[in-house]
Amino acid sequence: MTHRDAPAALPALDRPLRRLSIFVAAAALALVAGQAQARDLVPVEEPQVVEIDADSDCLYWDLCVGYHKPDAIQRVADTIIGSLTDPEAMYVVSLPQLPTGWQAPPSGSLTGMFGDTIDRRRLSFARGTYQGRVEAALLSVVEEIQEQRPGARVTIQDFHAEPRRGSRLLSYERLEDAVPYVALSEMAPAGSAGAVDTWLAGENVSDDAAVLVQTEDGWVLAAEGWQARPLIDPMGEDLASAWPAPAPNPGDTPGDTGGGGGPGGTGTAQSVSDLGLAVVSSLGQGRTNAAPSGPEQDSGFPEPDAGDNGGTDQPDEPNTPSAGQVLIAGAGFAGPTPQPATLGAPGMPGYTAKAIARWDVVPFQTIDGPFDIGVVAFHINGIDRVEFSLNGGPWSAVSEPSRNERTAVWEFTTTVDARTLTDGLYEIRARVYPRGAGVPRVLGGPITDESVDNGEHSLLLSANANQTLPTPTRYVSGFGSDASGVGSRTNPFRSV
Repeated sequence: MTHRDAPAALPALDRPLRRLSIFVAAAALALVAGQAQARDLVPVEEPQVVEIDADSDCLYWDLCVGYHKPDAIQRVADTIIGSLTDPEAMYVVSLPQLPTGWQAPPSGSLTGMFGDTIDRRRLSFARGTYQGRVEAALLSVVEEIQEQRPGARVTIQDFHAEPRRGSRLLSYERLEDAVPYVALSEMAPAGSAGAVDTWLAGENVSDDAAVLVQTEDGWVLAAEGWQARPLIDPMGEDLASAWPAPAPNPGDTPGDTGGGGGPGGTGTAQSVSDLGLAVVSSLGQGRTNAAPSGPEQDSGFPEPDAGDNGGTDQPDEPNTPSAGQVLIAGAGFAGPTPQPATLGAPGMPGYTAKAIARWDVVPFQTIDGPFDIGVVAFHINGIDRVEFSLNGGPWSAVSEPSRNERTAVWEFTTTVDARTLTDGLYEIRARVYPRGAGVPRVLGGPITDESVDNGEHSLLLSANANQTLPTPTRYVSGFGSDASGVGSRTNPFRSV
């Protein structure tokens, strides 16, 4: 066969190849169709709805931003727990005051659940990580419920992972994994499992989620091979027997019924026509009786990476204490912090490698309350701990990274609380130790071009809880001069 003959022979050889391609494509299509089966529809009894009505102008402030977050989370959890009385029932928690996405609060003066004034500036700073903060708070609520009511079939309405950008799950993925099923407030169309599945896809519900939903024909659980959580755990313990009988709260007023498990909380059971049989619990009523419980302990769940300032160039806002203890200030560092000795023995993997570490804080900020600071650190052998010292005070070790709510980053985190300090400038240093073998790194010393490159400088913050620090005014003008200007009105600088 010559090259000239080849084109004439190709059509004959191509016929079996076409048949083979059609067969392979048909088989692949059948395989994909088999994988995309609709959820099964399991008829279930009408769930009990626990609707939380908090005496607050912004529940997001109470649960995620304000100064009493642990108390607010505990109060919500206790109120829900007080309403769970039947281990066999399915429960749905409704939080109408907490939308799934950021919504600006109403105008005017705002008050939180504990009678505190809501700081709009803090809310504005926190809008960029709304979903991550809400998910962390709700995960803490769910964790408390599951601890106090083992095996409880309870979920939080309308909070579910939304598949976008292909198959990537954004927002509330971990919350969806922590509850037995997802519940939607919208009514699904009656019909086949395929029709319900198509409707759920339009609601941006992930394909593998078990979904509790109401149709015109009644309540169903749309799931693939779903089974209720057993009330007998693998060790043979009856989980339902671990549910104590709800006890009245000492702070409740006579005649209160229903939930109200939280401090100062009350509850009333009502029938809600559009939700069927529902338990509607109310928070508040004597909220000033509940005192803050002290430094906050964070739930430790990660958040999606997002700038805390919503993409703006504003400075970081103060926050409540989270992962580490509040640092105790000393009288000042007596001198440079010595370089710790290399860990391990020569020849061990990573023995000569120095820990990589940087502050995750903008320096020279002025703070007036609790403020989470963090260090991002890595080593080939891992990081054993990061130690922090405030103005030469006692070194405080943080041995595990956690999510810093202020930065939405997993890092070694501790807290500086301006309310425990005299107004003024403070220096924080850190020592970063590798695990097993390696060279520690000291983050301490003046901020210079060289120290900025290697990260080995102190963090400087100004405490101003008492509002006594001066706030000098500087003038900048296009007709000013950065060389001869002094920042006054008559002799301004040219640039900021």
